[in-house]
Amino acid sequence: MTGNRVKRRHTISLVGRYLRLKPSFIIIIAMLIGVFSGLSVVLIKTCVYYMHEGLFFGGAGFGHLSGVPKITVVQASVPLVGGLLLALFGMIFARYVHTKIVDPVEANALHGGRMSVRDSFYIGGQTLISNGAGASLGLEAGFVQICSALASRLGQMLRVNRSYLRMLVGCGAAGAIAAAFDAPLTGIFYALELVMGAYTLSMAVPLTVAALSSACIARLVLGSDVLIDDFPKIHLSFTDYVAIICLGFFASLTAICVMKGVAFTESLFRKWAFPSFARLAVGGGMVGALALASPVVLSSGHSATYHILQHGLPLREAALLILLKACASSISIGAGFRGGLFFASLLLGVLCGNLWYDLLLQVHIPVSDGVLYGVAGMCAFAVAVVGGPFTMIFLTIETTGSLPVLVAILTSGIVSAQTTRWLFGYSFTTWRFHLRGERIRSPLDVGRVRSLTTERLMQRDPAFLPADATVGEARKRYPDFSPRHIVLTDRKGAYAGIIDSGTLHESGLDEGSPVANLARGRFDTLTPCIPCREALKRFQAAKLPALAVLDDERSGHVVGLLSERYVLRRYAEQVDRSWQELTGVTRVD
Repeated sequence: MTGNRVKRRHTISLVGRYLRLKPSFIIIIAMLIGVFSGLSVVLIKTCVYYMHEGLFFGGAGFGHLSGVPKITVVQASVPLVGGLLLALFGMIFARYVHTKIVDPVEANALHGGRMSVRDSFYIGGQTLISNGAGASLGLEAGFVQICSALASRLGQMLRVNRSYLRMLVGCGAAGAIAAAFDAPLTGIFYALELVMGAYTLSMAVPLTVAALSSACIARLVLGSDVLIDDFPKIHLSFTDYVAIICLGFFASLTAICVMKGVAFTESLFRKWAFPSFARLAVGGGMVGALALASPVVLSSGHSATYHILQHGLPLREAALLILLKACASSISIGAGFRGGLFFASLLLGVLCGNLWYDLLLQVHIPVSDGVLYGVAGMCAFAVAVVGGPFTMIFLTIETTGSLPVLVAILTSGIVSAQTTRWLFGYSFTTWRFHLRGERIRSPLDVGRVRSLTTERLMQRDPAFLPADATVGEARKRYPDFSPRHIVLTDRKGAYAGIIDSGTLHESGLDEGSPVANLARGRFDTLTPCIPCREALKRFQAAKLPALAVLDDERSGHVVGLLSERYVLRRYAEQVDRSWQELTGVTRVD
């Protein structure tokens, strides 16, 4: 058994070595990731379908949860029971997972693409239970988490470098979204915009291979999936363009309210300090109560989206459903159900477009078909929440099968993206990072830069001098201008300031005066764990070229010395290295 394990590891090592020597081999790896991603999405979708069948319809063959006209009280209690099952699942497996689970965006931004398969399968299990029990959330976050983790694990087994590992994580994410929506272009741009953080030719080929492979697998098993089979031919007038621009503003503002509502609901549940099982049970019960008013709020809302796009809704019903769905999604996340707002944002966007179209008709403004406004609203709302303009634009085109609506979709998407950036500054994903205290605005690889701490950069054996020494004694001990900076310590060995050798050797100084009179930065110090970005801010505030590093600001024991010039140089080197790995081009300034 041990011999077989050694042979397997040796084979994997040889494959990884060949991959490092032949970068084109990554296309084969990307295809393999795409196949596994497609199979994973198919498996999860099938499981959820049968969970809806068994829990809500008793095997009656309906299966599309958000499309039923009405549910019973017994069916409305399923989310409550599902919340208790989710709490039990968490209690059983909590000891085996990390308290802080890394998603693909965070993995690529901070950890060089490293993800835990075990933690990701835990997230996938939570997402499966949540969506299967009818929580008002989508499966897409679970798809991306599992597929990206599998890709990351494969890359770690092959021992690829940091840039390739990040690319493989992007391939997993591209395959997940491509299979989820039967939309390869959407998967590619999802990976480029939201997981990789840049558009480069070197990334395009493997991402395309992964997305196409995954979409083909899903299409073979589940069939094609489009929102509207026969999109009407529409000619846009000047009035339509103005109305669609206004729709972009309206959808963006609504999306910002929903995202803030999610954060507010989470804070309320935290303040109540319920145990997890009680919080999930209460949240599930509230979602079930909302579902009695309209089953559209259950699950992600695929069937409801199809129906509303094709048939529309009256003005009041559309407004009510926006409120109900937003509340149900906020409660689901706040209570602790696992999932995302990807498809929920599509449904809310369709409702916003439907509502906007009805408002225009109420004031007798001549506009084209309502389907166009539903699609434009879907794109605008999803751009604000998901954060990838081209991702949502291509998703809208691929799922409707209509290229002529491209201008309308581009208009609403761009207006929504700019409005959200000006008024809010975050997508839902980056807003969640912000609430957790992580300063991540994009998935660009800042992990290498953030890993630079004072401890890694400091000079560990700086020049020391007693603070009660005289200028003459100091000059005898350090007769030239080297070292450049000298650390002063008191009789107890505590930090007492820093002096510059140039200042020490200035003419006109009384050689009998203590060097403590020349000391600067007595209260401006660093600690070993401070990131280099924070260190640069301290240099700027202190207006000193170097600062002492103390093991503890209370003890005052000096462990090193750090200069601003060295921090800037190392920081620039890491930024250039990240840029070169991202683009394959050496940066020249």
